[in-house]
Amino acid sequence: MTGPFCTIVAGNHTCKDDSYRFGKYDFGKIVIGSGTWLGANVVITSNVVIGKCCLIAAGSVVTTDIPDYSIVGGVPAKIIKRIKTK
Repeated sequence: MTGPFCTIVAGNHTCKDDSYRFGKYDFGKIVIGSGTWLGANVVITSNVVIGKCCLIAAGSVVTTDIPDYSIVGGVPAKIIKRIKTK
């Protein structure tokens, strides 16, 4: 589930001859696990795996992998709490 205005970006520019203008485009992979909820205005960057049943707080920027059953928030996003399962 996603809130409004989420940005999921799987690409990035690279530097060539000291300029990002001339660098090639680098594509990565993003995986979002089942049951995960992205709050409003969340940004997910390239090469990130978000586990299942996670809650990503509104306005967070996810730049690293997030384990299953986690609540994360911030810029960059960090684990706030792990969700207990049955």
